[in-house]
Amino acid sequence: MKAQRNTAEATLDNCGRAIRELLRTVGEDPSGFDARGLRQFVLEQSRHGGWAKAQTTVTAVRAFIRFLIA
Repeated sequence: MKAQRNTAEATLDNCGRAIRELLRTVGEDPSGFDARGLRQFVLEQSRHGGWAKAQTTVTAVRAFIRFLIA
C-alpha cells in the first residue's frame, strides 16, 4: 500500500492491526474466508470500538481482500 498508493504510516499501522486480528479470528487460509465470516468479524470489531473502528476495519478488510484477489 505504501509503494503503490503512498499510504501514510499511521494508516498502514491501523490497517495492519485490523488485518492481523482478522487472521487470528477467521484463520490464515484465504480459501476459508466467506462473506458471513467477514461480516461477523466487522460487527464484532464495531462492538468493541464503535462506528469509527468499524469503518477502519471495513477499509482494511476490503483492501486486504482486493490484494488477495489481485
